[in-house]
Parts: sequence; structure tokens; C-alpha cells
Amino acid sequence: IVPGNITHTDAKNENEDYKIYEKTFLDFFMIANAEKIYLFRTGQMYNSGFPYAASLIYNKPFETIEF
Repeated sequence: IVPGNITHTDAKNENEDYKIYEKTFLDFFMIANAEKIYLFRTGQMYNSGFPYAASLIYNKPFETIEF
């Protein structure tokens, strides 16, 4: 687990400080290096493209699991 605050890439920051996005991009590339990438979702959860996009970086298998 990478320490730090989670920030959405569309978040607006008054200072526009790039450092608030460092954890998000680090998380993205850590996910991209996994052997297989999953999106778990249920009910009315948002269908995030974040893990799928990460899977495309190194052509890793991707699977959505709905329950």
C-alpha cells in the first residue's frame, strides 16, 4: 500500500500543485505492473476506467468482477 491521500485526477486544487497527484500516478503504475488486474464492483458503483487503463500500459489481463 502506497501511503498518502487519494486524489482524483479531475480534482481541482487552488494551488494546482502537481504533488497532490503523485500518489495517484504511482498507484496507477503499481497496478499496471500486476500480473492480472481486476475491477470489483457491485450495485450502483461507478464503472471506473482506472484499472483498465492501467492494464493497457503493459498489456496485462484485465477482468471485471460484479457481485
